[in-house]
Amino acid sequence: MPRCWLTRRAFAAGQALWWSSENLSTAPNFRVRAVRPSPQIGELAGPVEYRYAMPYRFADIILPLPLPGTYTYQVPPELAKGLQVGCSVEVPFGNTKLYTGVVARLHDQAPPQEVKTKALLSVVQEEPLVNQRHLDFWQWLSEYYLHPLGEVMAAAIPAPFRLSSEMRLILNPEANDDFSMLDDRAYLVAEALTQQKELTLRDVQQILQRKLVQPIIRELIRAGVAKLYEEIRPVYKPKTRKVVELHPDYTDEQGHLKDDDQTRELFHKLEKKAPKQLALLLAWIHSTRGGQAVYRKQLLDRNGTSPAAYNSLLEKGILQEREELVSRLEGNWVEGELPVLSPAQAEALEHVRALGEKRKGEKHQTVLLHGITSSGKTAVYLHLMAEAAAAGKQALFLVPEIALTTQLTTRLRSVFGSRMGIYHSRFSANERVETWQAVARGTIDFVIGARSAVFLPFRDLGLVVVDEEHDGSYKQFDPAPRYHARDAAIYLAHQFGGKALLGSATPSLESYHNALQGKYGLVRLQERYSGMDLPTVQIVDLKDEQKKQRLAGGHLSDTLTEHLQTALDKREQVILFQNRRGYAPTLRCGQCAWVPQCIRCDVSLTYHKHNDQLRCHLCGYKRPNITTCPACGSAQLSYQGFGTEKIEDELALRFPAARVARMDLDTVGGKRDHERLINDFETREVDILVGTQMVTKGLDFAGVSLVGILNADALLWYPDFRSTERAFQLMAQVSGRAGRAGHGEVLIQTWEPGRELLQQVIAHDYETFYQAEIGQRQQWEYPPFRRLIRLTMRHRDPQKTGDAARYLARLLAQSLGTRVLGPAVPPVARVRSRYIQEILLKLEKTPAMARHARDSIRAAQDALAVHPSFKPVELAINVDPF
Repeated sequence: MPRCWLTRRAFAAGQALWWSSENLSTAPNFRVRAVRPSPQIGELAGPVEYRYAMPYRFADIILPLPLPGTYTYQVPPELAKGLQVGCSVEVPFGNTKLYTGVVARLHDQAPPQEVKTKALLSVVQEEPLVNQRHLDFWQWLSEYYLHPLGEVMAAAIPAPFRLSSEMRLILNPEANDDFSMLDDRAYLVAEALTQQKELTLRDVQQILQRKLVQPIIRELIRAGVAKLYEEIRPVYKPKTRKVVELHPDYTDEQGHLKDDDQTRELFHKLEKKAPKQLALLLAWIHSTRGGQAVYRKQLLDRNGTSPAAYNSLLEKGILQEREELVSRLEGNWVEGELPVLSPAQAEALEHVRALGEKRKGEKHQTVLLHGITSSGKTAVYLHLMAEAAAAGKQALFLVPEIALTTQLTTRLRSVFGSRMGIYHSRFSANERVETWQAVARGTIDFVIGARSAVFLPFRDLGLVVVDEEHDGSYKQFDPAPRYHARDAAIYLAHQFGGKALLGSATPSLESYHNALQGKYGLVRLQERYSGMDLPTVQIVDLKDEQKKQRLAGGHLSDTLTEHLQTALDKREQVILFQNRRGYAPTLRCGQCAWVPQCIRCDVSLTYHKHNDQLRCHLCGYKRPNITTCPACGSAQLSYQGFGTEKIEDELALRFPAARVARMDLDTVGGKRDHERLINDFETREVDILVGTQMVTKGLDFAGVSLVGILNADALLWYPDFRSTERAFQLMAQVSGRAGRAGHGEVLIQTWEPGRELLQQVIAHDYETFYQAEIGQRQQWEYPPFRRLIRLTMRHRDPQKTGDAARYLARLLAQSLGTRVLGPAVPPVARVRSRYIQEILLKLEKTPAMARHARDSIRAAQDALAVHPSFKPVELAINVDPF
């Protein structure tokens, strides 16, 4: 065993120890386990044997960066105890950056000698953020969707868990106090540093009242006055409130006010000299009756007392404050009863259970519940979720739109009470952190949320419900990773050995095909709850209306207008669907046909009347409206087409007494906007609701008797192989909002009434639609018979974009042959000043082809990344892009 000489020297009465060694270079992993004590402090202790307490361990860390794989770090012995897979740790990366990573693996396998490993700096949170199942889930997402593991991690965990590193300016200890060589701005910052010791970039900007401060910071560093350092600081801040208590000198052991001379003297003094303070103290005493805690805000608000009296009581030591943690999760809800099922619902529930039992032990336990609109699918979900909880499992309820969480939350909380949590992007980062922690600790059994809820750290997930599983909103596009939450949820349920239940009145062709092929179980629920009939659907031929002069120069036909008036007369509600927001999509010059275009994208600007602006819906560029054509000077400008805002205007003119509201991205941008609007419609404070596809998605309003689809043709004009499927789904879904508590009508305005698809919508005939569409898909080799991967190239130089796309296509064609289509310029060729070209891969759906395609894409991606001309070209990979 190695030997060395150790000495011990006492500092501060023996409280600090200093160890030295003749030669520890041969033992870099040295750690003292036990030392023979020295008879006298400072005396040579003689030859002492040492041994390794433990070898340095190594940790593979996932960093929240778009980089492949994991990075190996040394684990210092003092951090090894308690470190687990899934913990968050602070690590250095590069020369100056600090990041919070997640431990993916702990091991004792040292990297090759030529690889220099850095050490972990600290364990940020000893309680693991995620468990091994979730790490495996991240790995699957990374491999299937061809995204770096770090991108998956960055999307999965809330931002406050990814502690931010902040660059700070500090005073150089070696700097003198003479700042005369500095200019005025740098002098101000230097003076501030002598007072505050450190400044953030924002502090410097506020001091100088300017945004560009980097040149001043560089001057301070060159002059030796200041230095930069970077520090990781937590972003998450627990919510607290101040509890007000009486000082212990005036309370007995039970915390009650003492009845002694000292207390009586205090009251006497306050009565004479500070009556406001006495009133406040008496108010505190009154508020504590019944053992209730008193909070600072509550005490001041209820009394109307100024803070000055309160602060005086604190300064005198009569009252004192302590901070109490407060949950941001909403209120205390009482659990209720499960809804009573109709015979049809009960039969569907039994069928779902039976399929789950029969398929137990197979790779997937996935069931598709094909239930018509208003058939009561949600009640079936609730019973299955309750059964999961009774078995000690957690349940996840996914919805495609945040608007749906608003209405469903009330229903779910009436059954599950405070055991239910909500998770979506409209919540603050701190609220998402607290939901995350509650799920991880098991204090929440049920979660309802949008697609990001699949990343929550469930302890034991027994059921995943994907409501409206056909909806395109489950697909994430930008930023990466571009995953599909429905497919990810099915895999997640499989990871836990749980069940996945997909529900829809208009299932996606892929899901329905999987069910018919036996990959999923299939349950049908084909009657509406309470025996109500499906709404009657009527086609309004706009060509015929125009010939008869029944369009009245607007976008509401006379036929639709008459039905609207009838519904309003009966005090019934109406939903109007137009899948385009804004007032008008195009402004056109009648003289020279000039159209205002976005300066960064190849699209026309949409006119928004409420703020009189022209806006780009792709990049957000906006400019004031114009009244004369800049090309020819003509004032003959007219608005072409119509959006929800224009319909809102027309309704105000035609039905001035009606209360009209609009639901689109312009009106529901805030956290509570969905809730307010839906509540207003539910409580009959709104008569007519105009909206985009937000109004089609599972909303349940008993008062709606009429639905109008204002422009059915626009749904079919989009250049996408799914356009027919999407059009059928949108029209069928919005139609299902009508007649949920009585007779319902749907009017579809179209210029082409002879379309076969419209006849299928009228007949509510999904089966016929499916058979016609699946034949087309098979003939032209589209999903579900092929797997699609879209590769998108973006760069500011159109020539470089095209060259890079052609280079990538050639590389891919060497291994994938004719499965490579393109490159081609998409319908919108430039977005955010970047020119776009796309390559489409059509691949056989076999495991061997999946592996081959993945290896081919990664090899081509690596070649593109090292090519001297194409390094700056951005490549986005989108698996299952439509």
